[in-house]
Amino acid sequence: MPLIGIPFFINEYQIDIHVCLNKQGINFYINIYKIHKNQDNMIVKIQDKEPVELRFTFNALVEYEKKYDKPMTVDSWTLDEMLWFYYFVVLCSKKGWNTNAWLTKEEFDEWLNDDPTVLNDLADFVVNNMNLNDVLSKDKKKQN
Repeated sequence: MPLIGIPFFINEYQIDIHVCLNKQGINFYINIYKIHKNQDNMIVKIQDKEPVELRFTFNALVEYEKKYDKPMTVDSWTLDEMLWFYYFVVLCSKKGWNTNAWLTKEEFDEWLNDDPTVLNDLADFVVNNMNLNDVLSKDKKKQN
């Protein structure tokens, strides 16, 4: 449970420092991510792992479909489906993600629990990239 969270900004990056008290004592977490405008990519730092630039990949869609055995549709998402999809977006953004399980779902959930505002940023990232994909596919149809 965060005792204090301090956001500050350096150029296009937001840095959040969190002080948390838990059974093991006091923990400090620093989340750094790029503030994305329009369709710029977002950089996330999860606990002690290397920063990862998020990419909206087909791999995330495939992993979601494997998990739920159905195509992804955002208009009828449950919270569980949304969180798993966001996890797949983060997981599949790192090169070599399928040969190196660099992030567990539990670590992802803990990261969200430490800073629930990250969920808004992930939602913005996904929505912006879905909108960009819609625009690009409409432009390609017009060209043909």
